[in-house]
Amino acid sequence: DRVLIIGTGKSGVLCAAAIRRKLGKECEIIGTSRHKENLDSFMELGFADECFIADALKPGEMLDNVSRLTRGRMCDLVINTANIEGTEMGSVLAARDGGKIYFFNMATNFQKAALGAEGVGMDVEMIIGNGYAPGHADFTLDLYRHSEPVRKWFKQRFE
Repeated sequence: DRVLIIGTGKSGVLCAAAIRRKLGKECEIIGTSRHKENLDSFMELGFADECFIADALKPGEMLDNVSRLTRGRMCDLVINTANIEGTEMGSVLAARDGGKIYFFNMATNFQKAALGAEGVGMDVEMIIGNGYAPGHADFTLDLYRHSEPVRKWFKQRFE
């Protein structure tokens, strides 16, 4: 599996840590942010295999970067944690045909996402996160407690 995480802040860090914990090196994790400093600290965690700077508000930029990194295969799963509206098409174009897109934030315009995918002829499964899943708090705290890089990342920012 090849996973792209759009947004390398709190949610992106936790997603990368959870994926790496679950799948180990059996998957490729790619991270993207439009801010170099966020991307640098994300890469230092050691969860991502590749990262690139791009503006997810520019779908062509996302398409070009992901296509280059994946040699045109695109991503099986795109997790969009960006907290701004307008990143829907960047997510769609980064996914492979038949892939999945998980919209993690409430800034997503789901009409734009669905109509955009239809407009470019992409058959993708879109998952809408609502911020709640049974056991999510315990899972997150366990991830925090048992992942030194995650703990360090959060302490640097919030202590």
